[in-house]
Amino acid sequence: MSNDEAVTVILRSPADWLDWHQEFRTRARRYDLTDYFDGLRELHQKPTAISFNPMEAIDQFRAVRYRYRYREEARNRNVSVPDGENVNFSTEVQHTQHNQIDAIAKTRSDEDYAAVKDHLIDSKKEEFRARERKYSEEMKVLDKLEKWLYKSVDQRYKSAHFRADQSLREWYEGLKTVAYKPHEIETELRTKMAIHLAKFQDRPSVKRDQYEQWIRDWETLFEKEVQVGMGETKSPT
Repeated sequence: MSNDEAVTVILRSPADWLDWHQEFRTRARRYDLTDYFDGLRELHQKPTAISFNPMEAIDQFRAVRYRYRYREEARNRNVSVPDGENVNFSTEVQHTQHNQIDAIAKTRSDEDYAAVKDHLIDSKKEEFRARERKYSEEMKVLDKLEKWLYKSVDQRYKSAHFRADQSLREWYEGLKTVAYKPHEIETELRTKMAIHLAKFQDRPSVKRDQYEQWIRDWETLFEKEVQVGMGETKSPT
């Protein structure tokens, strides 16, 4: 079994939530899905032929270059005329100046486009391919996470909350409603921590070669208490 499929804890009840949730969040971070499950973004959409529209970028480029060339020629002539097409001119002189500048701006902006046409289209194609790769990669990790969820969640929870017409985020939210019980979790953690600290206070019960493991176990319990906001927990040392 690969690391992507390995299951270290089964979510059967609120007692398993912290261990299970920690593993779930680790996987979400690894797959760059934390923001998705936190509701901060949506999944990437599959690019389609309709969404690939290099002409839009081409039109934008030509419009920008036209405005630049128009202003450039107006400055070169040291004249002040309305900036753009389809405008009204107060004098015939302004109208004539505009027509002259407009013709030059169109010619030069066309030349600008011709110089970068292939690069511009290629860059839009690469952008489209990058979106395809991003979508494909996300679908793969979602599939891995879905398989892990099926293996790491008790059948009772799966039957109630894993619906085919729902997203993985909806599955996750459904699990939280039944398995994340802060009060029950806090009570259990307090009990476990009290028992663990009692071993330390009764030093003969903890052999010298067991101290390191005792500390690691304490750190694990402490991290879980931090997860549920039990900030009053203090180090036994």
